[in-house]
Amino acid sequence: TLAKAALFQNAPVYVQFYVTARCNLACQQCNIIYANSDTRECTLDEIRRIIAAQAPRQARLDAADDVIDNSGALDALHKQVRKF
Repeated sequence: TLAKAALFQNAPVYVQFYVTARCNLACQQCNIIYANSDTRECTLDEIRRIIAAQAPRQARLDAADDVIDNSGALDALHKQVRKF
């Protein structure tokens, strides 16, 4: 389960991939040019292995305290956010 993976740290709980660290736009909300810019980029095979090690989507949803679904209309998203 997701909780077990977090507790024992044997599977990723959250993964965020940057396509590249080569962006030079310096947008205020983004830290790509500062965070890990000296780290080698993952190969496609490495990315596939990391993704395969994640808990299934339903397990992540089951373990979550709250979930915001932003796949719909903006007004639906606003209703979910207002709950918090």
